[in-house]
Amino acid sequence: MKDINNEKEKNYYHLDKQSFFYQNKTLEDTWVNKIIQGDNIDVLHALLTSPLIDQIKKNGGIKLIYIDPPFEVGTNHKMKIDIGNAKNHSIGFVAYTDNRGKEKFIEFMRERLVLMRELLSSDGSLYLHCDWRTSGWFRLLLDEIFGENNLINENIWSYKTGGISKRSFAKKHDTIFLYSKSTKYIFNQQLYKSWQKKKYNYSKKYPEYFDEKEGRWYHLAVCRDVWDDIYPIGTENKERLGYPSQKPESLLERIIKTSTNEGDIVADFFSGSGTTASVAERLCRKWILSDIGSKAINVSKNRILNILDDTFKEKINSFEVLNLTKNQSLGQNSFDFNVKTNIQDGKVSFELNDLVPNFDKLPIHEKEEINLNWSDWVDSWAIDCDLNLSSKSFVANWYSVRKKDDKSIDLKTNYFKYTLGKSKFGVVVTDILGNTVLKEIFL
Repeated sequence: MKDINNEKEKNYYHLDKQSFFYQNKTLEDTWVNKIIQGDNIDVLHALLTSPLIDQIKKNGGIKLIYIDPPFEVGTNHKMKIDIGNAKNHSIGFVAYTDNRGKEKFIEFMRERLVLMRELLSSDGSLYLHCDWRTSGWFRLLLDEIFGENNLINENIWSYKTGGISKRSFAKKHDTIFLYSKSTKYIFNQQLYKSWQKKKYNYSKKYPEYFDEKEGRWYHLAVCRDVWDDIYPIGTENKERLGYPSQKPESLLERIIKTSTNEGDIVADFFSGSGTTASVAERLCRKWILSDIGSKAINVSKNRILNILDDTFKEKINSFEVLNLTKNQSLGQNSFDFNVKTNIQDGKVSFELNDLVPNFDKLPIHEKEEINLNWSDWVDSWAIDCDLNLSSKSFVANWYSVRKKDDKSIDLKTNYFKYTLGKSKFGVVVTDILGNTVLKEIFL
């Protein structure tokens, strides 16, 4: 395990703003939510040893860490990526690896859990999501790192989905361990709908309600440690993004409401599809996401942008996408694109007119099958009207992103004011594989 007090570690890891940086310039002194790409062991070291730790402490520290690590299934988890506007064309892509083996997996998690505990505020809590494969290992690890007395709950998320066995009872639950860092932790009691066959008129203290959609009566009861009222993401679920292991927002809503208050910081270091940030954003919490996969980062970024579009319309909320780098910039030079400038009445607009995808990351059979328009490879792009690379930041003044229900994308921007010989614009393009490239344009 790496020594977080070692000076070399402090100097070695740094967070680099070399990807999307969505930030309202009037909010520069306030908290900025973060999506960080990198191995989470390095991300945790960086958060603990970089100036970001001062920002975190200034905002009350991290009150909640939720993690949904690999379940040690022993395989690679794949997802299908839709290409452009084609309704029936997609490619296979490995989202994450899940085949370390027991000993390596336990050590892998021990290193990370030690750092997560240190990163938590004194009144913070950790939720660890697992299943029957790893729950026994995690119980021992968490007792060792957090202390047996700091186990608050072993929550059981029970669900009904397809798949049975003739040689065992159907495995239809996950375990979500809840540990606190100390005896002083946040816990807001939650209620759930307890369904009834009819209206019983128990007492005025326990009012009963009728659910028109369900056609049933219910009363509100105190939440138990067995959660059987939350449904997993099905094939027809509107939340479904196609990312493996995606969890329902209602599950994260219960967790975040229980262990945080408005304005608190929530973190997820195995963020996957970004459900934690999606719910935290809606519940007015601050958040930090981290994942090693470029596709996970891109799915999370687009998910937040779609939420902000729906909620705030023209307002761009304050969040940034950071790359944790060592010797090189992540995602750079992975493809090439061309952009055309259109000048009219002292203003300029930009138009994407070509993109050459990186076929090296695709299986050979995928390369042979794909023959689409270059624009189908564009997942999102953005313009910074006042690029300042000295601060390694990119502020998106305009962007277009494909949405789940609307795969179209604008290839031409609005018109922007510029000063001849003095204006520096930035153009950032992200392809459907999650690779991001930045180009500078001087006018």
